[in-house]
This record gives sequence, structure tokens and C-alpha cells, in this order.
Amino acid sequence: MNRSLYTGSVALAAVVLAALGIYLLSHDSDDGGAERAAGPATAASSAVFEPLDARRRISPLPGECEPRRIATTLLEFLGALNRGDRRAARFIAPQPEFNGWSVGERHSGDGVFVKAPNERLFGYLRGRHERGERLGRLAIAVAPAPIGISSGPFSGTHGGAPAAAFDFELSRTASDLRARGIRIQRGGGKAGINCRTGRIFLWAQGWGGIPRALDTCPKTTIEPTWSSALACAPGYRGVNEAVVVPAPAQRPG
Repeated sequence: MNRSLYTGSVALAAVVLAALGIYLLSHDSDDGGAERAAGPATAASSAVFEPLDARRRISPLPGECEPRRIATTLLEFLGALNRGDRRAARFIAPQPEFNGWSVGERHSGDGVFVKAPNERLFGYLRGRHERGERLGRLAIAVAPAPIGISSGPFSGTHGGAPAAAFDFELSRTASDLRARGIRIQRGGGKAGINCRTGRIFLWAQGWGGIPRALDTCPKTTIEPTWSSALACAPGYRGVNEAVVVPAPAQRPG
């Protein structure tokens, strides 16, 4: 998986986020067709979906959005999902901060699209856990979330807290993949997080391979593992170089 974050996440993020944007503009969260696949989008991406390296020249990276901190939070979230811990929900922002959650399966009708943190989303996450899905090998590239946007996936004030956007890549294992004819166990996309609360307000992801794209992080021989993440903030002095972030110790209870 060497350099896989760098060669793919921006292109996939543009596709998935464009699909998410179209969906959120045309559907309500309680719509009966909210659960569907994240297919290719035909509409052009707006400025909201600019690559992270373009936005870095516009806003400074807040200290609370330091890549190590965000990676640690995400590792805790993935760890809770992998354990089937209901407390994973505490990492998902409530309304009105929540702006959408999208997971699509390439070449299939599986996935989930919601614009509210509702039972459809939590049921999907539980269902994937029950099918043995485990997530890991996380890599992220962090930048400030766009500011001054009145609508769209990155809109919202987040209670005055700083927010970050990040491209990400994940790997998975699951008991039902072979039966469904799925061989590729990699995916990625783009997300938004409140850096102060550690709550994710946007998640737009696709499974089924990472398209080729421009590098989003400095070249490195470091790779994420199932017990650690890779994190960086492209173009920001002091946090530009990719670093390994170990998974936090499992909390009791």
C-alpha cells in the first residue's frame, strides 16, 4: 500500500463528494431511497471539493487540527467500530452540525447515503460489523475546512470551533466480500471533523479501488498498519512530513 494515499484520494474524493452533493441537494434524510450505491457523478465539482493542496494557501492550519490529534481520534473511532462498540456514535456529530455520511460500493447497490445521523446510518454500521467488517491501515492528509461557505457539505460554524477536512484511505476485511465477488479491499474519500470535539460532521467514501491522482502528501516509504495510522498536512511547516500515529490503548468499560 506504499504511497497509495498519495496516488488516489483526491480523485476519489471529488467523485464521491460530487455524488454526495447531488444527493443532499435532492433528497431528504428520511427518503426511502436514501440507501444506495455511490455511483460515478457526472456533475462538475464545485470549489467546495478543491484538493487539499489548493485550500492550504487560503487558511492557516489551526493548532487543534494537528494531524496527529485527528489521526488519534479517527483510530479511536475505527477501533470502536471494529469492536462493535455502540459508543462509536459519539464520534459522529449531531444535527445541525452533521452534514452527511456516504459510503458507496463500487459496481454494486450496497452502501448508505444519509443527511442526518439516524438509525439508517447506525444500522448500516452495525450490519457491516456483524458481517465481520474490520477497518484499518488508515492514512490521512489534513487541511483546514473551507470557511465562509453558506451551503454545501462543509458549511456550518461548528460552534466556533476549528474544523478540518481530510483526504483518507482505508483498508478492510469482511466475511462477506468473497461471496459478493469483491476482491479489492481498499477505499477512500474525504471527510470533515470538528477539531475541538473530535466529532465527524462529513464522511464521503467509496470502496473498490483508489483512482490515480496527484500526490497529496510528501513522498515517503512509511506505510500505515492495522495498529497505526499515517498522517500529514501537506504544505504546512512542521506538519508537512508524514508521521506514524499508533492506535490508542483500548479503553475499558
